[in-house]
Amino acid sequence: MLLGLRSYPIENIVKRGGFEESVYRFTISTYLRAILLGADRVVMQTECQREKLVRNYSVSQEKTSVIRNNIIGDLKQPKESTRAEQLLFAGTLNYRKGIDTLLRALPPLIASENIHLHVAGDGPMRNDAERFVEKNGLRECVTFHGYVDEIQVLMRRTDLVVVPSRFDSFPNVALEAMRVGTPFIASDIMDVRSAFGPATQYVPVNDPESLAEKLASLQRPDQYSELRDQCMSHRTEFDFDWVGEFESEMTKLLQSTGSEDRL
Repeated sequence: MLLGLRSYPIENIVKRGGFEESVYRFTISTYLRAILLGADRVVMQTECQREKLVRNYSVSQEKTSVIRNNIIGDLKQPKESTRAEQLLFAGTLNYRKGIDTLLRALPPLIASENIHLHVAGDGPMRNDAERFVEKNGLRECVTFHGYVDEIQVLMRRTDLVVVPSRFDSFPNVALEAMRVGTPFIASDIMDVRSAFGPATQYVPVNDPESLAEKLASLQRPDQYSELRDQCMSHRTEFDFDWVGEFESEMTKLLQSTGSEDRL
């Protein structure tokens, strides 16, 4: 059996403590341990995830492989921008994705910077987010788009994608940003840094003050240009045939078990 793991699922459980979180963690951990025992080979997205599986579940390093997520589609002409004025958050509006952190970073900026935040997505924190916007006088500089079918169209109209997650493994919105040539910044999470490395710049987790400082710095053309060049220079590292890589792993597994006739 070839097992593909999209993330290390234990860290994606965000119940903020208590009995419910304990039950979730025990259930997920038991299930994960069972399927890992039955797997002949395990493919995951980052070296960080591999290290956790080897350390926490005694998975043999030799039977693991890492295939990062990839960019799908060719780069079209990106928007010509000199500052990060039009921001985009794209994802579920929940505690894990950190929409509240991003919103709390805005009030110090709106008096001096021409910043507008586009929020694409929906979720349990949408009402709280809208109330925060109303209470803090942000109505004119925040637009809630709800669920967006063609996120890349909106992404091409913006200058910066912000990924303020508290917990994350391999945020696909960052890959979407790289695909269309829009720079992004992300929370400094071990998994995210393992996934993207020097392809972007990072801000401390759950720290609206530091995020506000970073967004303010990206109003300077030199700082924005540096980030944009940084993201684009590493784009080709994510432009590869993911299906072909996975099929190669499957072929190696079948050959190692003497099952070439299944190819």
